[in-house]
Amino acid sequence: MKKVFILLMLIALPVIASAQAKKVSILGDSYSTFQGHNPEGYAPFYPNDRNDVTEVAQTWWSLYIKAMGYELEQNNSWGGTTICNTGYGHRDVTASSFNARAGMLGNPDIIFLFGGTNDAWANSPIGEYKYADWTDEDCKAFRPALACLLNKLRTLYPKAEIYSILNTELKEEINESSREICKHYNVQLIELVDIEKQNGHPSIKGMQAICNQLMKAVKQGNKQIDIPAKEKMAFNINDFKWTREPKSCVIENGTIEVKTNPHTDLWQRTYYHFRNDNAPVFQMKTKEKFFSFIVKTDFTESHHRFDQCGVVMYLDSENWLKGSIEYENEQFQHLGSVATNHGYSDWATTAIPADVKSMWYRLSRREDDFCIECSADGKEWSQMRVCHMYEAKDEVSFGIYACSPEDSSFKAVFTNMQLTECAWKAHDGQQPDEK
Repeated sequence: MKKVFILLMLIALPVIASAQAKKVSILGDSYSTFQGHNPEGYAPFYPNDRNDVTEVAQTWWSLYIKAMGYELEQNNSWGGTTICNTGYGHRDVTASSFNARAGMLGNPDIIFLFGGTNDAWANSPIGEYKYADWTDEDCKAFRPALACLLNKLRTLYPKAEIYSILNTELKEEINESSREICKHYNVQLIELVDIEKQNGHPSIKGMQAICNQLMKAVKQGNKQIDIPAKEKMAFNINDFKWTREPKSCVIENGTIEVKTNPHTDLWQRTYYHFRNDNAPVFQMKTKEKFFSFIVKTDFTESHHRFDQCGVVMYLDSENWLKGSIEYENEQFQHLGSVATNHGYSDWATTAIPADVKSMWYRLSRREDDFCIECSADGKEWSQMRVCHMYEAKDEVSFGIYACSPEDSSFKAVFTNMQLTECAWKAHDGQQPDEK
């Protein structure tokens, strides 16, 4: 009976491995084409008698998928296409643009966006940076079209990892625009270097170089943000729920704007003896024992004593942790954190200038211990508090909050939300006492 069980397990293993393989989709131009592997009617470049890539197994995407043990979901690549709606000869190519094809990627876990080359070669208009309310006319230019495209991919595939690949030897305004827009949407931009080409397209050697650079870049992560992309964990804004509704809330393009209600706060007993538990908290749940949650806050409109917004881990009315800046007056405000265990709050704070109107926070968990850090730029972090939360035994809830304890109301803005592997490293100093 034991032998039969082992045999059945051995048979099942390939099925299990296949079911767990990540699915990859590509949205690209001729660099990602190959005859018979793109939608019918698209114009492939490969194979080509002026290029030594003659087999699909030699393409960058096939090499990458095989090396990683992944599966191809969709390759929606079309030779000669642009991200924007303006193609060669300033023709209107709305029907074949990247935006027109963004919804044709299936159900991927990973998306590679490889475009911009034809926008550069066709001298398509650059345009202005625009991050909402795009029209077809806007998308005739590269910048608004790329922003619209990344927003569309984020919306259509909220659980997918998205990587944008930038070709070599392009115009600097294309390069710089790609950097700026990818940074805005927290999409990792992989800038290729030293790609050998034949007839303007990657050769066998060039394809292998692209594959190698992707593997290295995805492993090392996005240098535009503090935490490498490989360390990002499952994160979906739809997983967040309100404990209490704020006065108003708008969620759009990765930005959350919250209007606070007057007389809302979180505090329990200590010193003041009152108990306030009515601040709106927007958070998700996890059983992960090691993670970091990052968010950038903007509280330019705060103007009344104790107006505040920040990061929070709210378990129940008597057990929670928060970090924020509380407005005091026109001269100074309080940067601080509150740890509340079993109905008693502990506030640690320091005074900072009143003209500080933005702050990043990073909340990290190591089992039932927590760390809150702050940063002015999302890169250099300073520790605010290390604490133990007695009731954080298994599942916890964490997210953002905003409130106005007195007769006030203001708009708090939250952006750059990220869930990553724990950035708070294990202690490497004095060892624990022997039991």
